[in-house]
Amino acid sequence: MSRILCIDYGEKRIGVAVSDPDRVFSFPLIVLENTMPGILNKLEEIIKEKGITDIVIGYPLRTDGTRSKSCEKIDEFNLKLQEKFPDLKIINWDERFTSKIANDAMMATGINSKKRRNTVDAVAASLILQNYLESIQ
Repeated sequence: MSRILCIDYGEKRIGVAVSDPDRVFSFPLIVLENTMPGILNKLEEIIKEKGITDIVIGYPLRTDGTRSKSCEKIDEFNLKLQEKFPDLKIINWDERFTSKIANDAMMATGINSKKRRNTVDAVAASLILQNYLESIQ
């Protein structure tokens, strides 16, 4: 099988996670600064290196399931992804509470606030991806 890439999109930083080739487990990969077109070029490197065929992107719905303001930014980013990677399947996936869960889990393990700030987005992407992977099993 092929790997899936997951993006936890933020205006300043983007967390990235990848699945294993069997699409069972997710792993935090990297946190990237959100700069255009640099971010798309870096994602292209990762996609080629890891053999990615699908991209899951965290979609920040409200607790009642409606679209948040951030969804508009995600939609714009999705268009750029589709233009750059027309052969990849792009899937929006509900990301409610994943950043909080990731931050709380890292705090519980004693990771200091500076290191959490630098890695929480990749951990959140991994949580989003793991949730998606479990849904397709």
